[in-house]
Order: sequence, then structure tokens, then C-alpha cells
Amino acid sequence: MRSARLPRWAHTQGPRALLLAGAVGLAGGGLAGGGLAGAATLRHGRGSAPRLQFRRSVLAHLAAGGAGANPYGIATVPFSTGTLVAGDVLVAEFNAAGGPAGSGTSILQVDPSTGMTTVFARGLPISGPVGIAINPVNDLVWLGDFGATDGTTANVLVLLPDGAVKAQLSAQTTHVATGQQPAFAGVWGQGVSQLPSGQVSFYYGTTGSGPAGAGGGSVYRIDPHPTGPANGQPLNATYVQLATGLGDNATAVALPVTAANAAGPQGFAYDPTTGTLYVADDASNTITAIPNAATATGPTATTTVPVAAGVLDVPENIALAPNGNLVVANAGNNTIAVIDPTTGATVGVAVVDHHAPGALFGLAVVPDAHGTSTTATSVLYVDDNFNTLNELVIEPHPKPKP
Repeated sequence: MRSARLPRWAHTQGPRALLLAGAVGLAGGGLAGGGLAGAATLRHGRGSAPRLQFRRSVLAHLAAGGAGANPYGIATVPFSTGTLVAGDVLVAEFNAAGGPAGSGTSILQVDPSTGMTTVFARGLPISGPVGIAINPVNDLVWLGDFGATDGTTANVLVLLPDGAVKAQLSAQTTHVATGQQPAFAGVWGQGVSQLPSGQVSFYYGTTGSGPAGAGGGSVYRIDPHPTGPANGQPLNATYVQLATGLGDNATAVALPVTAANAAGPQGFAYDPTTGTLYVADDASNTITAIPNAATATGPTATTTVPVAAGVLDVPENIALAPNGNLVVANAGNNTIAVIDPTTGATVGVAVVDHHAPGALFGLAVVPDAHGTSTTATSVLYVDDNFNTLNELVIEPHPKPKP
């Protein structure tokens, strides 16, 4: 049975803590440079996951000029241009400061090495930003906006590297005479892929919108063609519906759809070695694999990654580790799980916040922010309970002593 979904703003404050399932050791704490460290043997069902060596740090407190609260999606900047700096992290603030779910209009820019936080973009038409993806070719920032109410005003925004709006894709701006018309029924998340040919594509899911949750449970691909041929669409884009029938507000019986209960396919991780797009669905507690996602011309047969029961608990976001494993942020129990996408085996699970559930959302895998390891898996994630950007560094499993 799907875990109960908590209101995203119902969080309490308290001291930071870290515990990996099993025995754990803690040391230190604080801002970038300090943190918590330890190791644990993780057990799920009858199996046993490898012993993980880890470090955890708080990189930044997400406060910049009253920009907002309730951090959701994040993305790392690939290179410096405009006001963007390579290695910085963009953070979507789903709420306005002191406001309800979906009222946010701000995107923050964080230097993870210093914790400095500034406002990258603010104000309408940004409305309830959920997911962020950055074009690796030109640093254009793509936002998945749910909107402030019931998902009917959702859109995908494209921002220039200085934060200005370049394009808006919505039910009002996309009109396809031939081909597939995208639906913007509660836009939930944002993903990106790049083919060897250079083609960059973007992905989003839908929660459904309105009283009946119409239009939910789908995944769409947007292919921008900035140099033409002109087709009357924003960025000369074309659209493909990749999947239908995934978990959403209607299947979760969470109606009518609101910014406080929205759920559906919204975490995206593209594997360039296989062409598979992995989709985390926080309505159905599943990870769906969509093959040939960057080249498919219509809905394709999908598979569900066979993850053990209980490992996925409201999975909000997903990222691909350097070794091909999937790293998942679970809001239902505030854990970060590492999963083998081929077998569904659980490599390990870290409980990164022991306070109110619903703290985790945005997630990214990056090089170690502190530069102390070239082989560790560094996971950046936001914690809604404390409005912080954090780093969890999972060290390689040490070789046994002879």
C-alpha cells in the first residue's frame, strides 16, 4: 500500500541528525567543510547491502532576500555564462516566504563551496517551480512549473543564463496541427538528455489537474530546435508523449488536485549508455524505465524496476551515479536510497533526517564538492525541514584487509 502523503509544508524544526539503517557513528557537524561521518551495514528483507562509508555536510542555508521556502528541484550548472557559474546549484523554491504550497516564484543560485546564496530569478511567470534541468550546450534553464492552485496553469519555462524568460510552453502557447499536442496538466518535474548527435531533449511528467485529476500519469519529451525549421512553436519545439498510465493524483485517490497534494511521475534520470529514462513516481512508489526515450516517436513499452517493498517511500527525485546505479530521494521516510536499476537490488539506504517526513525532494549527483575524493559518490539534496542544501558523500566500499 502506498505510504500516506504528507503536506509538504508540515515540517518541524530540530537538530540535524544522520543515521544509516543499522549501526552508525556520528562526528562533527555544521556548514561546508564540517559534517557527519560514519558507516553502516544496511539490511533489507533477507539480504544485506554492502557496508557504506560516508560523510555528510550542510552546504548552505537557503535564504536570500526573502526568496521563499520549501526547496524542491535542483540542478548543477555545467559551465559559466551570464550570471551562472560552473558548479553552482540552482534551487526551485515551491513556496513563497510564509505562503502556501505552490506560491513560490523564486529560483536560488547557491555556491556549494562557500554556501553563498543569491536569487537567480524571481517573479511571474515562475509559479510553483517544481523541477529544474539545464541545457548542457547553452546553459538555458528549463523549469517545470506546477502553478499555485490545481495544476491547470502549469507550464514549462525556459530562462536565459541571466534569469530572464526566453520562452514559455503551456496549453496557451503550444498548438500542434499535426503530431502530438503536449498536455500541461500539473507539470511535475524536469529532466534532460543529450545524444551523441548533440540533440538535447527535456522531459516532464503530469499529476493531472482540476477536480478529477484529468491528464495525469503521462511523461512527455520536448525537443527544441532553436535553428529551425520554423514551426510556430516556442523554440521550434516538437513534442512526444513517451508514457501513459503511470501513477498520478487520480490513481492515488488524492482529489481534487492541489499544489499541496500533487503527485505523479516527476523524477528523471537519463542513462546515455543505454538510452533509458528512469522515472520516479511519488504517487505509485515506483521507478519506471522508458527505453530509447530520446528517440522514441510515441508511447513505448515500459518496465518497472523491481525494487524491494518499502525501499521506495514517496520517491521525489532520482539521479544517475557514475557507476550506473540510481540514487533516489524518498520524502516519505526522509531517506536516500541507492538502487541497481538492472536487478532492482538495494545497494544501501541512508536516513538523512529523523524529523518530520516530507523533507526530501531535489537531488543531484556531482563530483565531491569538497574536492577530497575522486572516487566517492557525492549526492546533493535539499532538506525542507531546515531549508538547507546538503551533501552526502558515499565512499567506495573498502577492500578487506588480508
